[in-house]
Amino acid sequence: MNEPKNKLSRAVELATNISIMIVALIGATVLVKNYLLHAPAPAVVGPPAAARTAGSRELPAGPAEGTKVTVPGVSWEEGDQTIVLALSDHCKYCTESAPFYQKLTRELAERKNVRLVAVFPQEASAGQKYLAGLGVPITEVRQASLDSVGVRGTPTLLIVDKSGAVKQSWVGRLSPEREAEVLNRIKA
Repeated sequence: MNEPKNKLSRAVELATNISIMIVALIGATVLVKNYLLHAPAPAVVGPPAAARTAGSRELPAGPAEGTKVTVPGVSWEEGDQTIVLALSDHCKYCTESAPFYQKLTRELAERKNVRLVAVFPQEASAGQKYLAGLGVPITEVRQASLDSVGVRGTPTLLIVDKSGAVKQSWVGRLSPEREAEVLNRIKA
């Protein structure tokens, strides 16, 4: 009779040891994934924090004033200042901001010393098609990583001076007051 108890005891002990090893492997995998292979957080796409509901992630701020930015194929010296729109064709807040971008392009059409450049993480041709669909006539569209312009979320609007330094930035879908602030800043 001891023989069946020993077999049962050994089977339970073996099952317990296997379970402990599985839990240890899962725990080690989680630790490695979260602490050793920690990747930077993905870009957040959305409205400014003030427009978000309670409990949601805050949208990161735009690049600090004075930060130098780079966009392939853009020479900052060509205008007194350059307006950079960092957009994504997957961003619903970019799409919702189209009326403001239309107004912005009309305002800038009269100002020869201010350039308007749209930067997309997607191919430039996809960005051009997206803007055309929104009725936003921006002719200078570039593909660049959002990191290269110091941006972590779309839409982001930057005013950049002749040296490539950010003078001011706005992140997210802008309220009418913030839109007026942008237009006033451009006119100054």
